[in-house]
Amino acid sequence: MQQNEQRKLKHTYLRNGIYYLCLRVPSIVRDFTKLPQFIRFSLRTRSPKQARQTVQECCSYKKFVG
Repeated sequence: MQQNEQRKLKHTYLRNGIYYLCLRVPSIVRDFTKLPQFIRFSLRTRSPKQARQTVQECCSYKKFVG
């Protein structure tokens, strides 16, 4: 069941039952900063529902900023 939930969440993956978010940094941004190609961080939850909510918050902020 968790695997199905994970597939529905874009930019996420499961590792040891914990959800992680992985976002690509555009090359134009990398040209002016020392950021890596991908930014990965833990969502600190095992709950698909909580992970979905956190991803939605992150992605809406990302659209607002960039």
